[in-house]
Amino acid sequence: MKKIIALILSALILSAICISASAAATEYPMFTSDGMSEGVTFYIDGTEVAFSRISAVLGKGWSANILGANADGSDQDIKIIVWSKGGHMHFDGVRLCAGSSLKIVFTGTAIALRTNYREEGQGNWAEPTVKVDGTEVTSVYNTFGTSIAENKAFVDVKDLADKCHTLELVANGDIEFDVIEVDGVLGNHEEQSGEQGNEPAVQTFDVMAAVVAVAVLAGTGVVIASKKR
Repeated sequence: MKKIIALILSALILSAICISASAAATEYPMFTSDGMSEGVTFYIDGTEVAFSRISAVLGKGWSANILGANADGSDQDIKIIVWSKGGHMHFDGVRLCAGSSLKIVFTGTAIALRTNYREEGQGNWAEPTVKVDGTEVTSVYNTFGTSIAENKAFVDVKDLADKCHTLELVANGDIEFDVIEVDGVLGNHEEQSGEQGNEPAVQTFDVMAAVVAVAVLAGTGVVIASKKR
């Protein structure tokens, strides 16, 4: 009897661990020194920003870290500022200014944009326009204070269908962030998530169903063993 109970508890604990692992969100940088993260694209005045422009200013201090409207950097019409990782920042980050925008393609059920840099207090701060699959979503930018952000989300969209989605952010003023957090993966991976992207490779529901099945079978075994005794 004791062995059967121990097996039941072990199965339930293992299943709970699997559920926790499957539900964990993943933090991604927007780019590294090797290139842009999959599915991430910056734009200046509607024109895609080549990674070569970002890498050319990555690691440089003010004002050598500025991207302007002209690809040759001949003007100081600031559109994007590239911040190198330091202190409290999780990854290299950016300040998007009016005239710049961002597109993120991801596959999963939730996405958040987080900042570990400054909040309000410097620059021409303004709430961005954010859309997911063409539908505008509310950012929580207006809740920012004036201190270090400490991984605060200003975009946090949940309960999406488990398929490929596109987030578009248009800067109406200055906004800084360094973390993309996804319940899923960056890029278009619908073909790996089930037919038409509606079913994940491993569903939490399936794991939970397995837990119930194990518990029922084990419980049945306990009953049978008790009757035999």
